[in-house]
Amino acid sequence: ANVLMTIDGCPKVTDFGLARSRPVSTDIIPADQSALVSFAGGTAAYCSPEQARGKKLSRKTDIWSWAVTVLHMFIGDVVWRSGLQAPQVLQTYRGFFGPKFLVRMPKQLAKLLESCLSGRVDERPKDMQEVASCLMEIYQAEFNRPYNRKDFKAVDHAAAGLNNRALSLLDLGQTERAEQLWQEALRVDPEHLESVYNSGLHHWRAGQIDDQVLAMRLRMSGAKAITPRHALLAAQVELESDDVESAIELLKPVATDKSADSEIRALSGLAQKRIQDSMRCIRTVELSACEGSSSCLSRDGRYALTGGAYHTVRLWDSASGQCLRVFGERARVHRQQDQDTANQEDSMDWDGFYSSVMSVCLSEDNRYAMSGGQDNTLRVWDVTSGECLQTLEGHTGSVESVYLSKDGRFALSGSRDRTLRSWDMDTGRSLSTFEGHTGSVDSVCLSEDNRYALSGSGDNTVRLWDVSSGSCLRIFKGHTGWVKSVRLSEGNRYALSGGGDKTVRLWELATGRCLRTFKGHTGGVRSVWLSGNNRYALSGSSDKT
Repeated sequence: ANVLMTIDGCPKVTDFGLARSRPVSTDIIPADQSALVSFAGGTAAYCSPEQARGKKLSRKTDIWSWAVTVLHMFIGDVVWRSGLQAPQVLQTYRGFFGPKFLVRMPKQLAKLLESCLSGRVDERPKDMQEVASCLMEIYQAEFNRPYNRKDFKAVDHAAAGLNNRALSLLDLGQTERAEQLWQEALRVDPEHLESVYNSGLHHWRAGQIDDQVLAMRLRMSGAKAITPRHALLAAQVELESDDVESAIELLKPVATDKSADSEIRALSGLAQKRIQDSMRCIRTVELSACEGSSSCLSRDGRYALTGGAYHTVRLWDSASGQCLRVFGERARVHRQQDQDTANQEDSMDWDGFYSSVMSVCLSEDNRYAMSGGQDNTLRVWDVTSGECLQTLEGHTGSVESVYLSKDGRFALSGSRDRTLRSWDMDTGRSLSTFEGHTGSVDSVCLSEDNRYALSGSGDNTVRLWDVSSGSCLRIFKGHTGWVKSVRLSEGNRYALSGGGDKTVRLWELATGRCLRTFKGHTGGVRSVWLSGNNRYALSGSSDKT
């Protein structure tokens, strides 16, 4: 049951019982349980004397069990309760050969098995290499031709064995020992593909490396020759990270080959089925450098909003990539026509209005857009008509961040004047000013129940505020660089922040503890987001990832 044969006659070991073996006695095996089923860490029908007695195990323990396996092959069944009975069964088999036996065992092979089943460990063959050499001599004598067994590289065999043991230990929950074996395998053979893949996959799933590092390691292991096996494993990584397009590209050269195996063809078919629902770039909109300083996506995903220079805000159709509306367009054109003839006083009046938009957001129902800019104001736009409905004034510095409440009743803004302000959307009146930050307030967020405000600042801190009183409830310290983006989770349990220290941090609101620091970016993190179920975090960085 532990050795399966492939269709081309290659044996596969499916169980590594010795990894956790303990003394095995037939006395404790339930009467209704087969001696071929693993019990107490071993398989009774194949166990050696030293295993049954709880003594030290070695490679020669495997040699005993291997001999029992061969005996099983020749007899065609297991007619013994314990592996300890194998030597007697072998003698009986040698002395009598009847119709119930499949085939007569060559005398030299029986002699080899007899030495493998010696009760004295030191009388058994030195190792399986010695056993293999004996088998080839027996084959030559029986068939008058050499056995065509391919020589194997000791380095490949060693790395493969270490990798197999590591996988077994990982299944048994012995993670640290498994990792040590993979390190050993890669010291023996740095390009051993299965060790690179399995160890890398383990570290990736544990969050210790990202998918790009794993993909790079696979490429490096195939530096001499990229084989179909390389393509298959690399494509599996891409599929697990939901980069289906890359998986298809990797499989395309090998899947179309007539000699491609069924595993490659099956994975290629799966990738083709998943392409429509995969995470991929579905639209690219080209903007000039001065047009894309801020952006947001509507909650239903239908629209995108961008802000840029000249206080211009653009609304885009997500499906087609078409620009549907430019807010402030008429004023911008008027400014361009008049800028050469306007007097100094008029020019100064216009400069504030035409400063860059630093932040934009859309209302839940997509009826209103809001922008905050370097002219120290917030502006509310009618999405249908493109008209500016309100200009909210009060900040004495550039408005770096704006946020509309889910019910559309309130707005929150953060400014370089180091304050936050809450606004009544019906009247345009400033309700509260939140003071305490010692640096520019670059990101703000409101809880869904409008009770709490969250802010990130150039003073390297994140602050939680009570909206009704304007008081600071908690200061989150840990970032060693500016905090450009913050987000509150649904249910107000967590806060997420991205900083100039190239990290993303997850905070517990109730205690202020930093629960987790996400590392990997090589540039400042400028935008973060939490999924609705709080399982995933998304980050955008100046490192272009």
